[in-house]
Amino acid sequence: MKIHVIMFVAIVMAASIQAQPPCMPDYPSFYFAIARPVSVPELDTEMPNEVRSGLVALDSISRTYGRTKVDSILDARPDWDDTVQTFLKYLTILTDYNPLALLRHANTTEYRPYSHYRDIRIGIAGAIEQYSPSKSLDAALTSSDYIALVTVNDTVGLIDTGAKIARTVRVVSSTVDSAVYGRVFPACDQQHMATTSEHERRCLTFNVHFETIYKARSEKNLPRDAITIASKMPLPGRQYLVFLFLYPVCRDADTAYISIRPASWIGSECGVFEVVDSKVVDTTDYFGLGTNPSVNDVISIINSRIRQIVSYQSLTLWK
Repeated sequence: MKIHVIMFVAIVMAASIQAQPPCMPDYPSFYFAIARPVSVPELDTEMPNEVRSGLVALDSISRTYGRTKVDSILDARPDWDDTVQTFLKYLTILTDYNPLALLRHANTTEYRPYSHYRDIRIGIAGAIEQYSPSKSLDAALTSSDYIALVTVNDTVGLIDTGAKIARTVRVVSSTVDSAVYGRVFPACDQQHMATTSEHERRCLTFNVHFETIYKARSEKNLPRDAITIASKMPLPGRQYLVFLFLYPVCRDADTAYISIRPASWIGSECGVFEVVDSKVVDTTDYFGLGTNPSVNDVISIINSRIRQIVSYQSLTLWK
């Protein structure tokens, strides 16, 4: 594969376009690696009881039900019932506690899971669309592994000539100013970022694709000319409220290789909402607070919805 570097900003990110993963030697963009666990669920004595219960239940589902069965269980709900709310509760608890634990479980070598947490997310999406009292927030939470307020440090642009569609990539390195959802991050050195202070050890590096933004805005009938799309690409020195998910690149016998991408279907800003003077740019009022709400107000309603979800008193499932 021939890689054309079309933009290079700052020294730190020079190390983030690393050697390609062995299982996909043509992949040129950012990724990090995790060891595939040989035994799951991975439990420890420090875990809250609901996290432990959730991981045990997830493991049972993964060993028993395929994705079609998971879909049928969730798609068949007649309303916002106990089953849907319980699945949503534990999915939210587990993701907020440690998204990487869910990722590791999905990549276990102990057995081949019939389904995993991403299948539950897909299955619950229909119920959210039909019945959720907070559709936008619930869709954002079930689509994301991380919601965070970040400041972009550096970017690198490249062309992935091996990709079928999403070829124009911007690799974005950022410092996490505030972790809203998803509390455990890949270590900064895994993300190939140098750090100079304890605060800077909370980092997020993610890949933004020009073509993905174009497609998402096309589906929403929003302006998608080249200038508009370019304006949605993150820039150094600016702050953003980001909604990101862990994307599997490939895996081999012992290691899974993972990238991080914006959930581009979230709002007009495609999962990356710029924050200017402490105000969120939200041109289609995704959060229901107007087109230029305070970032603190947006974070507050997200946190409030998380508290509502996790405080639900389940009647039967996963007790």
